[in-house]
Amino acid sequence: MSNQDLRDYKPNLRDSSQEKLMPTQVLLKNTWRIYLSKSRTSLGIFLPLFIFLILTGPLLTLLERFIDVFFLLIYILFPWYGVLLHIHDKMGIYLSCLIWTDSFWFYSVIALRNLIFYFLYLWAVVAFLYSLKENLGIIEAYKKGWNILAHYIRVVLLTIAMITGGFLFFFIPGIVFIIWFFCSGFILLFEGEKGFGALFRSRYLVKGMEWKLLARFLALSITLMIIIVVYGYFVLVLRTWMNIGDLMGSVLYYFLHWILTSFSLTYTFLIYKELSIVKGYTSYTYPSMFGELVYALPGIIGGFIWALMMGMFLLGLFTPGVIC
Repeated sequence: MSNQDLRDYKPNLRDSSQEKLMPTQVLLKNTWRIYLSKSRTSLGIFLPLFIFLILTGPLLTLLERFIDVFFLLIYILFPWYGVLLHIHDKMGIYLSCLIWTDSFWFYSVIALRNLIFYFLYLWAVVAFLYSLKENLGIIEAYKKGWNILAHYIRVVLLTIAMITGGFLFFFIPGIVFIIWFFCSGFILLFEGEKGFGALFRSRYLVKGMEWKLLARFLALSITLMIIIVVYGYFVLVLRTWMNIGDLMGSVLYYFLHWILTSFSLTYTFLIYKELSIVKGYTSYTYPSMFGELVYALPGIIGGFIWALMMGMFLLGLFTPGVIC
């Protein structure tokens, strides 16, 4: 399967009419084989992301020192600035609209770095999935991924909001929503369904197979834990026999992240391919308006929770006493 287009990949289903999925051990073997065959392309796709993290780490340290020195000069040249900060700390008067501290600028840069990272990460994920589906090269996958990236981010945010809302209704609904909607990103990329349509289609594909999929996700979790333990032992032995610096430690950490991400995406992609073949690409019935509202309610609650968390973070930026 190393050189063939995965558009023609067909799982070994013994009886698709009975909606049977391939055994979990076969799924893991196929995942491992495809992971190895696509490892060069996968590494090339995720490499810019890791380079960004490696380069921006030392830059943040330098920026923190620069900001400290800059505000030290401000305190020396403008003593009233320090007096106002002292009043803020002692009396709780929020003067942040007039006096922003060094923490504001530093945490703002960190927030910007994280936003860029997640943007690049989602772009890399889309590119990797296209490389799996259509056997594209690195540049071609990134170009195709760019065209759909905005819609993919929207579907990801909707899915996260739905899952967050599900967990607010206790643990089990959150797990159910993970299983129901994990196909939404694949459906957007490979079937063209956008927004809630991707979530509804995902719910249709997994309907009646929740327990089977739960078992496969548990198998994936155990496999990833084994990889982490084995890799961690290898790194421990390496650190014992060699003097590994912070840079090399970061490289080893990002390499593990690449292994886990590529393997997980390949595994879930094959599950989606199975489900799409078993259920077929036939049309499905959208929920009624009341049904859409029922589905939308957890998403609205989850979106409100994330908006509240973002608001608290921004409040911390603009009120130095919160984060200093």
